[in-house]
Amino acid sequence: MEFNIALNTIVYLMIFLFPGIIFRKFLFIREYSKEFDKGNLFERFVWTILTSIIILLVTFLFFLFCKNALNLDLLPSISYKTIWDTFNDLSNNKLPDPNKKLALKDKDIYMHFFLLMICIYTLSSILGILTYLITRTSFVKSIGVMKYLNYWQDLVKGTYNLNNDDTLTYGYTNADVLTEQNDETKLYSGRVVNYYLDPQSNQLQTIVLSDTKRYKKLTDGGFEIKSIPGHNFIIEKERILNVNFTHVYERKDENKVYKWIYRIVNVIFILLFFAVVSTMFISDIYIYTSTFLRKTVFVTCGILMILIVNRNVKKMISGQWSTLKFTNVYYFISLLLPGIWLFNFLNWYWVFGLEFVFLFFMSLFLPERHSNNIDSLENNTDSNESVSDNP
Repeated sequence: MEFNIALNTIVYLMIFLFPGIIFRKFLFIREYSKEFDKGNLFERFVWTILTSIIILLVTFLFFLFCKNALNLDLLPSISYKTIWDTFNDLSNNKLPDPNKKLALKDKDIYMHFFLLMICIYTLSSILGILTYLITRTSFVKSIGVMKYLNYWQDLVKGTYNLNNDDTLTYGYTNADVLTEQNDETKLYSGRVVNYYLDPQSNQLQTIVLSDTKRYKKLTDGGFEIKSIPGHNFIIEKERILNVNFTHVYERKDENKVYKWIYRIVNVIFILLFFAVVSTMFISDIYIYTSTFLRKTVFVTCGILMILIVNRNVKKMISGQWSTLKFTNVYYFISLLLPGIWLFNFLNWYWVFGLEFVFLFFMSLFLPERHSNNIDSLENNTDSNESVSDNP
């Protein structure tokens, strides 16, 4: 009897509790990892159960969409009846007999049920990470729907500071820490590497700085700045009187997070380029690029179009809407025009004339470019340039 109760408990935990626990574990990660077990126990239990039910519903809608909209029956042996029967069998200790050969249908049911649980747990992890990313945005934080106990993260990262320049993003934070020791005050300044909170009160316990400098007041009223050697300089809360944060913004092209995003976009477009070029040999488009001249025009225009689209996709992903130029549309259309000749819609001389007319009118409507235009300024800007914001 005791074994039966234990197995029932395990089954219930696997289905109605574990998805919520996994979701919560991935929601409270990194700087919020210590909040996983914070709060009222009953409240956390109720929210975990509710989250598990929502995840089960989302999983059901996902497989229903795949089956009805995409015609993908991913788990054909799984239905409401088979889930109910499998759940009852496991709950009543009716496990498969290892000495008895299972029918093919039963093997599929148990295998698909196992895969279903893997999908539920995977979806729990993905939804937890997505929720973590969404709740970190300044928009959600300003609404106040969900507030983390670790409000120091918002203070250090400058979550509520508005940045009107969409070419810049948060880079790091400098801190000026005024301390007192032996009735003497000292000012330290450096880049915030990390910080630690008191596990009980959630108050600042320790702040860690790098590239630290100490300011010492001289008798003549001036200051002496001394660099402190070492990688990490630790200041405990007992010594701290005041802390001033300065949030430094970097160009998105130089920020390491956006660099990784741009690299991924580059890889995608490189694969796209090879896919476009390969169509000349594995599809009907080959008949339109049968000569060397046609292949040269196709590849040249294709490369330039991919470069234009690649550059603008990066700017759209990073939200740099102010840097998007309408001239890119003209360039893109001018590169599309040779396709009229490649696909034999018009002879080459008609396309050549059409291209000439288009470029002529484009030169009339495009603004005149000056030597000190914005693009040249952007290209000549020092990569280490940053803008600081003093809250």
